[in-house]
Amino acid sequence: MTTSTKVLEQAALSVETHKRIRGWLNPTPCITSRQPFSNGSSLFYKAENFQQTGSFKFRGALAKLTSLPTDVPAITASSGNHGLALATAAQMT
Repeated sequence: MTTSTKVLEQAALSVETHKRIRGWLNPTPCITSRQPFSNGSSLFYKAENFQQTGSFKFRGALAKLTSLPTDVPAITASSGNHGLALATAAQMT
């Protein structure tokens, strides 16, 4: 399998996952840095702090939970952002 084939397969999985979870996501803006770097480039970042739990971890937790059978328990050892994201996603799905 070539690298380009792997990239295309991963892109297809990402699109499929996004279609599955997008109904639960808040829109998050893509923000541009106010000042360009000395080489003329700019920094772009997604403001994932606008998600329900305040971090990007919600996307991953939601993606994983929606890919599992509903009778499979979800366990995390995190009491931080991932723990909050998993608990929130579990309540919503």
